[in-house]
Amino acid sequence: MDPIDALVVEHEAALRELERLRVAATRLDQPGALADFEGALRFLETEIRAHNQWEEDHLFPKLELYFGPHGPCVVMRAEHRQLWDLYAHVGPLLDAVKGGTASAEEGAQLARVASSIVDLLVQHIAKENQILFPMAKQMLRPDDLEAMRAARPEA
Repeated sequence: MDPIDALVVEHEAALRELERLRVAATRLDQPGALADFEGALRFLETEIRAHNQWEEDHLFPKLELYFGPHGPCVVMRAEHRQLWDLYAHVGPLLDAVKGGTASAEEGAQLARVASSIVDLLVQHIAKENQILFPMAKQMLRPDDLEAMRAARPEA
């Protein structure tokens, strides 16, 4: 599969999980919501983290050959860092909620952090799908794409 198309497919799965996270975050006090919330977080930690790392290791360096060091990949990397900075706040809050020791404010803060993660990633994915990836398809040479395809885990 074309490596850019593979990234788009991964984005589709991510958007489904982000919706699951968004919904679960609004009803953490209801049965089943915590399991949905944790499932979506596991997807973030594994699939989205691996996706982001692959972009930073394989896609962005290729694009920077054409854009230079101050192009759109700088923004994409910054958003990846912002995501993981937000994610770092989830663990302690989630532990308190799961342990039954969370205050109402901590529960609300967990929902806000989750909402911020969802908003950030939905916007980030839109930028990549609508702007960065089409530019990549136009700019990258066949040998660039082949090198990226070979670097895909399923290749």
